[in-house]
Amino acid sequence: MSDSSVQRRPTKRRRANDDRLESASATPPPIHCQHGSPSRGDVSNTRLDADPLPHALHSSHECSISCLQRRRRRGRPKRSSPDRPQPQQTSQQTSRPTVERILEQIDSPISLDEKLDLIICLLRRSRTTFADLVRAWIESTPGEPTGRARQHKAKQLLDIIWDEDMLPLFEVTDTFSERVTDSTSKVIRTELKALQKKVLVFGKYDATRNVEDIEFMEVHDEIEEHGPNLSRLINNAAFCQRSDRHIRQEQPGRVVMITAMLGLGRARQSANFLTRALGVYLHSSGVRRRVINTLHGLGIVDCYLTIQQTTKRIAQHSQESIYSDMPESRG
Repeated sequence: MSDSSVQRRPTKRRRANDDRLESASATPPPIHCQHGSPSRGDVSNTRLDADPLPHALHSSHECSISCLQRRRRRGRPKRSSPDRPQPQQTSQQTSRPTVERILEQIDSPISLDEKLDLIICLLRRSRTTFADLVRAWIESTPGEPTGRARQHKAKQLLDIIWDEDMLPLFEVTDTFSERVTDSTSKVIRTELKALQKKVLVFGKYDATRNVEDIEFMEVHDEIEEHGPNLSRLINNAAFCQRSDRHIRQEQPGRVVMITAMLGLGRARQSANFLTRALGVYLHSSGVRRRVINTLHGLGIVDCYLTIQQTTKRIAQHSQESIYSDMPESRG
């Protein structure tokens, strides 16, 4: 008997492999979606030679949404059944912004909380801060950097900060007070410069004018005209808290003197009229040197030596003008 005629008995390993092949041919494998998750439902009647994606999309609604969202994010076109004709997109539809296409998918209006969640999600995914978003919102406005359109948006931000419910939060925040003070100082310096040019009392010293001729009420009105923020700052900072404040008389000279002292610190040689004129007035009235030096230490008048030199020049100029008016000098 030959070896070929002898029928060998199958081994255990071979019988196990045959069993797995028979079970695999009888039961089709489960269909997987594009992102790798198996589809749920009965797939026993699914044809293996067909495209598995449409069956997976129809088998699970959640799975289809996930597949569509991933395809849109990756920029891949959506696959469909070959029997169904695809509508051709016009150039107008393809050129529409992505944001509008997303908003069209929202059937019902969304609440403020849902909008906030959407914005936060977008910021986190794009690794963008809220400050970057606000800056881009303002800079996207056409026009000048300080134009009316951008001022309108900036005013909206200021209204939020200075709201009665939000302001206490900002007041206890670090560096808020320092930033407000620095910004206020810039505004005050700008108004002091305008007062120096437009109001004689806050300009350079003029020996032809006397302190007694100054109308402090008129000067106070000029401060409110050319320096409204400075006037508001002084009045609000010195606001009387007593109940009888309505019967107390206003003191415009206080606002004038504070403004003159601030202007002198900014420009000592070109904004020294009131402090120099007041010192000359006190020296001519017989006030002693000790008193003038004390007032100079407070920043109210110039130093005694400067006032004394100014008084001598005024006296010398007066003598020269008198001699020039005499008949002998004319002859």
